[in-house]
This record gives sequence, C-alpha cells and structure tokens, in this order.
Amino acid sequence: MKKIQLIFLLTFLSVTVFGQISIHGKVVDTQNQPLPGANIYFENTYEGATSDSDGIFQLTSQLEGAQRLKVTFLGYVPYTVAIPAKADTALVITLQPEHNKVDEVVITAGTFGTDDDEQTVTLNAIDILTTPTSEGDIYGALRTLPGTQQVAEDGRLFVRGGEAYETKTFIDGMEMQQPYSSSTPDLPSRGRFSPELFKGTLFGTGGYSAEYGQALSSALILHTIDLPKESFTSIGLLNVGVQGGYTKRFDKASVSASGEYYNLGLNNRINPPRNAFAEDPVQMNGLVHAQVKSGKQGMWKALYSFNHHKLIAPYATSATDRENVALNSTNHYVNTTYRNMLSDTWMIYGGVSGDYYDDRIKMEEGNYHIMDRYSQGRAGLKYLPSEKVKINMGVDANWQDNERSNEAVANREAGFTQRTLATYVEVEFQLGENWAVRLGVRPEYFDLLQKIEVAPRLSLARKTGEHSQLSLAYGAFYQNAPDEYLAFNHQLNAEGAGHFILNYQYSRNKRDFRIETYYKDYQSLVKFNMGQSEYTPAYYTSSGSGYSKGVDLFFRDRKSIPLLDYWIAYSYLDTKRYYRDFPTKVTPGFVAKNTLSVVGKYWIAGWNTQFGFSFTAASGRPYDDPNTPAFMDKKAPVYSNLSLNASHLAYLFGNYTIFYCSVGNVLGRDKPYTYRYSETPNSAGTNERIPVQAETLRSIILGVFIQIK
Repeated sequence: MKKIQLIFLLTFLSVTVFGQISIHGKVVDTQNQPLPGANIYFENTYEGATSDSDGIFQLTSQLEGAQRLKVTFLGYVPYTVAIPAKADTALVITLQPEHNKVDEVVITAGTFGTDDDEQTVTLNAIDILTTPTSEGDIYGALRTLPGTQQVAEDGRLFVRGGEAYETKTFIDGMEMQQPYSSSTPDLPSRGRFSPELFKGTLFGTGGYSAEYGQALSSALILHTIDLPKESFTSIGLLNVGVQGGYTKRFDKASVSASGEYYNLGLNNRINPPRNAFAEDPVQMNGLVHAQVKSGKQGMWKALYSFNHHKLIAPYATSATDRENVALNSTNHYVNTTYRNMLSDTWMIYGGVSGDYYDDRIKMEEGNYHIMDRYSQGRAGLKYLPSEKVKINMGVDANWQDNERSNEAVANREAGFTQRTLATYVEVEFQLGENWAVRLGVRPEYFDLLQKIEVAPRLSLARKTGEHSQLSLAYGAFYQNAPDEYLAFNHQLNAEGAGHFILNYQYSRNKRDFRIETYYKDYQSLVKFNMGQSEYTPAYYTSSGSGYSKGVDLFFRDRKSIPLLDYWIAYSYLDTKRYYRDFPTKVTPGFVAKNTLSVVGKYWIAGWNTQFGFSFTAASGRPYDDPNTPAFMDKKAPVYSNLSLNASHLAYLFGNYTIFYCSVGNVLGRDKPYTYRYSETPNSAGTNERIPVQAETLRSIILGVFIQIK
C-alpha cells in the first residue's frame, strides 16, 4: 500500500472490528488513462487509500462484513461498488467525466463549499473535527479560513468586518436563531451542535444565494446526515465530561438519541483558571434526530436539541476588583424538513422550525432576563430542465417574539414581535463551456416597518483555463436591527449591506489556491443618539454607516508531502464604522487588519495515529482609552496561538476506539486579547485598564471514544 489516508475523528460514524478485506486495482478514465490521486475508501468509514501516479491502489482493511467501496476524483462521477466480506478483490475502475461540475464553470465567489459533493471542497467534516484549534467546534474550525477574525474572548464568527450577529446559521435550510451556547462577558461561546451531525457545510463569506436572507455578512449552511449505515452505540469519556448516544437503523428509517454532560470542575483542578469560578460551569445537551426515506429520492428529517448552561464566572470591574456573574441559560430547537423529486425535473422542499431561548443573568447591579421565541416556515421548488439550467423559487416566513428586562432600572422591560415574509427566485444557467450565470432576487416584507426591501443577487463565473476560473458576485443583503436595540425602538430600519466580490481559483492535482477581494458598503446601522436616555426609543437611530474591504488568500496542499495535508489562509481587512456610540468613523475593536492561519495534519500509518497542528496570528486590535481625548487609537498586542492534537486509533475489547489529546496555546503565550476600562473612575479620576485574556493559560482536552456495534 503506497498511501493510506486513514483519517479519523471524534465521532463514531464507522464501526469496525479486526477484519479481512484486501482490494487492489487501478483507476482509469474513459480513455483508459490512469487517474493519479483518486480517493478510494469504504463508505461511512475513514479507511481508504489514494491511487498512485499509475492509477494503482491497494487497500487492506480490518472491517467486518460486506462493505461498499467508493471512488472519487475531482471532475469525475463518483463510483460505488459492493465488496463481499473477507474479499481479496482485484478491480479496474473506470470513472466517467462529470461534465456539469468540472468541464464547465461553477460559481465560487464568496463561497467555501465543504460538502463532499461540491467541486469547491475546501474542508470536510473530518477536517472540522481534527483541526486542533477547533476543539470539536464547527465555528472554531471555520476561523482557520480566510475572511474570519480571531476574537478569542467571544468565540463566535466575525466575517469580513461584520459583527458576529451578521453571520447566520441554517440547518437543512432552516435558520437557527441562537446557534451559540450562552456565556458571560470575556468568556467564549461555542456552537450548540457537534460537527458529527452534519454531512457537509457551505460557508458563504458574502454574495450568497437569494434562497437565504436575514444575514448581513455571512451564511453558514449546514446539512444533516442522511440514513446511517447501521445501528450502533457510542460512549465518550473526557476530562471535561461524558457523552453517549444510540442510533437505530431500520429498513428505510433511522432514529438517534444522544446526551452530553460537561462539568469543568475536574479540569479546573488539573488546569486551574486564572480566576477561580464560584461555581464550576455545567452544561447539558440532548439531541434526537430521525430520518425517513420515502420513495427513491424523498427524505423526511426531524431534529430536536436541548441545551442548558449554568455557571458563575468572575468578571473584572477594575484592575483589582471582580464580581461574580451568574448565568442560567436554556435553549430548545426543533425543525422538520422534507424534500423529494416530483418528476425528473421538479423537486419540492420545505420545512418548519422553532427556537426557544431563555437567558437569566445575575449581576451585582441587578438581574437581566432575555426570552426569545422564533419560528420559521419555508417551501420551495427547484426546476432542473437540464444539467445547464436550474431554477429555484420559494417563500420564507419568520416570526420572532423577543422580551427582555433589567431589574437594575425600574420599569425597564422591552421587547418586540417581528414578522417577516420573503419570496425568492433564482435562475442559474451556463453559456457554453466557459460561462456560468446566476441571477436572483429576494423581496422581503418587514411587519414592524410595514416596508419591503428588495435584495438583488448576481454572480458570474468564467473558466480561464483547464484548472482555473474567475468569478464575480454582487448582492444586496438586509437584516433586522439587533434584538437589544429593536426591543426599544420598533421603527429601526433593517440594516443593509452591498457586497462586491472578485474571485480567482486554481485547482490541480489536490492543490487548491484562491484569492478573493471584496468591498462591502453598510447602511442603516444602529447609531445611538447620545443626548437621549438609552431606555427611550429616541436613543436608537438608523443613521450609522460603514465599509469593509480586503483580500483573502487560501492555499491547500494534499499532494506535495505524502500523508501531510496542510492549508494556509491569510486575510487583509480594512474596515471602519460610524455606529453605536462611535463619535467618528473608526475601525471597531473586533477587527485585526492582518490574520494568518496555518493548519497541518500528518498521518503515521505504523502508529495508527494522526498528529495535527494549528498556528494562528493576528495583528493587534484597536481599543479605546477613555482617559485620552482620541477615540480607538490604541492597539492591543499581537495575537498568536499554537495548538497541537493527536488521535490514536485502536480496538478496545473488539470495539472501535479513539484516544484523543489536544493542547491549546502550547507555547503559553500570555498576552491580552485586548483591553477594556472600568466604567467609573477611581479616586485619582482615572478609568482603570482591564486586560481581557484567556481564563486558562493552556486548554487541555483528553478523551476516549468507543463505538459498540
């Protein structure tokens, strides 16, 4: 076996015991020419190989029972074949050209596709889980891609000069209003869902489809897995908690249930935080996922998740003083979706969802309570008359009821009920072999404003060579004003942004390079009227504005060094905003002008172990010193983080087992992310500077994950 790409992760999608399957053969095209670099692997496992320069491969597996072998190669239709148990098989596999995706141009501006079926594959589900800085968090892995910012004390996604709320998450097409776990100030959030729930992601950093709205800067589109191959039980033991799940596979259906309990008590004693927690953080998660296959291509899915988070964390109020902030948060999310082909050319899809969120925060100044109820319904049709034409149309309705109160201020209860109704239509077609065009429009009605905003979208792509293409995208995007401001002023305009994107991409022989430049023009951002009380509607206006421009570079190489997969991402960002309480247009405090990420993973076959590293660096972010007349003229230290991980595959009592270790900030760099200042001056009349930094110098995760067939 020349190459074995046995990549594994903290998930249990595969079930194995020591088995006896041996396959060797050759992968060729229709002209009988060898295809070097083709991926050959068993479905629903991470066991596979890569064809060599002559198209030859050899694969020996310990899998038990009959398997399905899949062969993929960029630009060719995937090939699948059944392999009997205990087989010693020789194969000659001929792949057919996939004219629609490779020989013809596709639109890639502003989009990072991570679905295995996408030509624009950049990361897949395995990449997300094995990226050291991600620590199993989808958003953590996405922060190694260009266009994202490193706001380590927050944990959410900040994309191309946009705030975190400007990036929306969609699960099977349905928006999730609260995709992050709740947290207290200066402690990072994480995504509520494990990456193992999803078969692919589409990360739109701008200029994305008219099918999706209410996202000013970015859309993260997640697709849950379809029917699993078989039933199994999974168990995970970590230094931060336990997890377990059971999946039952029926003939044309499946149902999974899982639970997680995390308590940082043990971890805090092994790796003490900078400031002791009054009560160890506790988090409980539950999830039920069901799928039913109908007919040949229909699929119904239902998903329910529960998340409860409780902690009492120290919060610095001056250079020397701290108060305890207590958080008690509960989230319920449910969605159900359906898709099916009505005929050879028509497809129907749709779904409904609900999101309930209840946050209670106790501080010395009083208690805060936020409750949000969100529901969505959508239905659409796709018309696919040929491989070169696709028409997508539908309707999207949303309802949100938001309530919030602050006990520190008498009678300061606020809230809103907002209903939006949108339609969309989008036409995508190809002109000859070298041009692709996508035209779309999304009119959206805002009930509180009784106003319609029309958002046009346009994307063009031209193939410039056998392995390269140039893409251009433009789009207008609208989003409700942030909840905390809309609750006090119901007449705030929807915030708007125009995106202009130019993209060049070159992909050849498992090496991908792309460069993308963009410009974003913001309008109607919320601006504070400082002459009014902050609890009156007049305090909030829609007079803010801003811009964002920059260049993103990305290079990934899975070929040059055998068994090493690495990528490099760099972003240059220039952005300024005149919004909130800013007296002038300046760069916000969450923005670093330069950001670099390098990620590598190396598999040592003889050890059954994969080692990974992630290095991220970012230039200092601006912050404001209220003791000086200038605004936002200070710079925080340069940020850097080197993280390592290792995953060892073994069989414990005949069960597929992974031993996992991850260490974040290995070098122990102890510089603040940024600074903030005390709200009231001290006895000397000075607002004291407070460093915002990680609670622990290094993060350490140890785990054992077992899958029982």
